[in-house]
Amino acid sequence: MTEHYRIKIKLNNIEIEVESQDKDYVDDKINTYIKDFVKKGVAKPEESKGPPVFTGKKPSLQELYKRISPKSGPQKALTVAYYYEIIDSKKVFRKDIYEAYKKIRFNPKNPSDTVGKAISPNSYLMDGEEKDTIIVTETGIKLIEEKLTKYEATG
Repeated sequence: MTEHYRIKIKLNNIEIEVESQDKDYVDDKINTYIKDFVKKGVAKPEESKGPPVFTGKKPSLQELYKRISPKSGPQKALTVAYYYEIIDSKKVFRKDIYEAYKKIRFNPKNPSDTVGKAISPNSYLMDGEEKDTIIVTETGIKLIEEKLTKYEATG
């Protein structure tokens, strides 16, 4: 019996589905489509009104970090990128992530390694079309939202 891979993603009003027996092909195609649609402005990352646990004003990076309580370097990079892209609705550059590490009191020996590991093997982030830009993946968004939901439940 052969394995079959299918990924289906919805970006605003665009739905993308790729199916094949070759897993690498599916991963490559879906990432290419996402980048192309975002680049052309056909689909853009949804604007967030903020995570459900925040009411009124948008949270600071430090507030989000405290609620997420990321355990690893890649999760810390994801938390920063999520804040800038989803909550602040800004393009995320690698240098923004490195500078934000100071705000959350994270001092890795190799900051670019934490971002690299958030891209692969964790798939929380992916490279954007512009040089040195980062995009939060659906996997990354789900992880953050799960952690926020747990925080909300335990308060």
